[in-house]
Order: sequence, then structure tokens, then C-alpha cells
Amino acid sequence: MKKPVLLLLFNRPEYTSHVIKSLELYKPTTLYVSIDGPRGEYDIQNIEKCKKLIDNLSWQPKLYKKYNTNNLGCGLGISTAISWAFENEQELIIIEDDIVATKEFFELSEKLLDKYRHADDIFMIAGTNYLSENTPTSALLKSKNATIWGWATWKTRWEKYCYEIPNINKEDLRQLTGDHSSWIGRRHMKRTLELITNKMIDTWDIQWMYAMAYNSGYAIIPNKNLVTNIGEIGVHSSRVTDSHYLKTYNFNVAQALHSELIPGTAYDKALEKKKIYKAEVTASLVEVLKYMKLYRIIRFVVQLIRRCA
Repeated sequence: MKKPVLLLLFNRPEYTSHVIKSLELYKPTTLYVSIDGPRGEYDIQNIEKCKKLIDNLSWQPKLYKKYNTNNLGCGLGISTAISWAFENEQELIIIEDDIVATKEFFELSEKLLDKYRHADDIFMIAGTNYLSENTPTSALLKSKNATIWGWATWKTRWEKYCYEIPNINKEDLRQLTGDHSSWIGRRHMKRTLELITNKMIDTWDIQWMYAMAYNSGYAIIPNKNLVTNIGEIGVHSSRVTDSHYLKTYNFNVAQALHSELIPGTAYDKALEKKKIYKAEVTASLVEVLKYMKLYRIIRFVVQLIRRCA
């Protein structure tokens, strides 16, 4: 039975059109659409274009719309939209306006939502695998990484979500990260959580990561990547990174459902090394440069070089 899909949109109709084409591969019978309110005239025009795309879908799902009058931002805009859809549903596949998913992602999510509905330690199904070339042959991994570029979850798990999170001490931090994480991983989580507690970033997914870690939860990740992020320009991105335009792969859903769900410890460590080490080295360098009062000068030079390239 097809699962309801929540589509989260804003002001990027060019990306949204590609996302809708990927949705056509699955044709959900129930579709929730949330669009945040405009910040100005530019947003108004592009939001209207997104609404027209929804009005002209190639199939006819049972459609629910939540079109905000005011702009709530990335944090409250998305988190309240997920809560809104869960007022009617027990499970959701969640897609943002720059996430292009394969048909296999939707089919896998559909089956795993049923299979792990009562497994309280499984918090989500993720479609993104950053390390497809180096992932074990077992089709499904049990990971500590809450990757939300194409994902699915249950109302019972989302009920553990809280937009406001408390300050974290060292003992809490070790409990959240577990024994598998290095000191760099713990430092990264501490710095990431502080962005929320100090209100330095407007987002919702860090709080979801916290909810999953606090409740000793896991994500199921396929051994091959099934979604790609095309949103190089947006609120939290202004250029192409190594996380954009990931290659997607063929994936045997039926075979995956009969495969063993293996611990993703090796995957988590490899991902920490690839993503977090780089982020922490960069953050540490920025802190040193700020202390030396050189950061603004270097940032200006880098931006100038990019413009000229």
C-alpha cells in the first residue's frame, strides 16, 4: 500500500519541477504540500509558480495544502509542516524541494515503514548514502546518522521531537554520541547543538538528530544511494558541494527486504572521517583566523576568486 508523502516547498520552482517528476514515478495516493510564506516580492512570484506546479500534477492524489501567509523560516516552517501532516497520518515519506529520489527509494520506504513500525529503536529510513562505493554488500545498514535528504518516519518517533533543545554537558554529550564516536565527532556534535541552543542558525534537522541520539535511535540506510540533492542555491547553500548531485544506483528492493540489517558502525566511522573531520578542521581554522582578525579578509579574497573563476 502506497504511503503518504509530505512535500516541503518554498521559492524554488525550477528545482520543484524536477522533484515532482521524481514523485511521478511513485504517484502517491495521498500528498501533503507545505509552502512557507514569502519574505518579499521575489518569494511571492516564485511561490506562485510552485503552487501552479502543484495545481497541474500529472496524477490526482488526495491533496492537502498548507500554504503559510507569513514566513516561518527553515526551522519552524518545516518542523510545523511535519507535525501538521502527522495530525492525519501514522507514517510519512518526506521530500524537500531539492531532493530528487528514485522509484526504489519510495518503494523501499513503503516496505520498511511497515516492517519496522514497532521497532522502537528505528527512528527513520534514509535514502542518502554518501559512501556507496565503499559500503558493505549487505543491502541495509543500521546507522546513527540522521540523514534527512529523502527520508521516512513514523508519528510515534516524531512525537519525541522538540524544537527547543537543552544545553548539553560533557556527560550528556558522551551518551549522545556513544562509544563509536571519536573526540572529533563529539566536538562536532557539541558545536552543532550549540548552534541551536545559542540560536545561531534557523533549522530543524539538528533537533531531529538530537531526538534520535537522545533516544538511542537508528536510521536504516541502503547500501547504495537512492536520492540526490540538486539544491546548490538556497537558504543554507550558495554553491555546489561534494554532497550535491550524488550518483544514484539501481537497487533491488525485494532482495533488500530479505537481507540482514547489519550494524552501520564502519559506515558511521567512515562518514565521520569524510565529512566531520573536514568540517571540524575548517571550523577550528576559522576560529584561529577570527582570533587573529584575518577571517574577514580571507573570506573576501575567497569570494573574489570564486566570482572571477
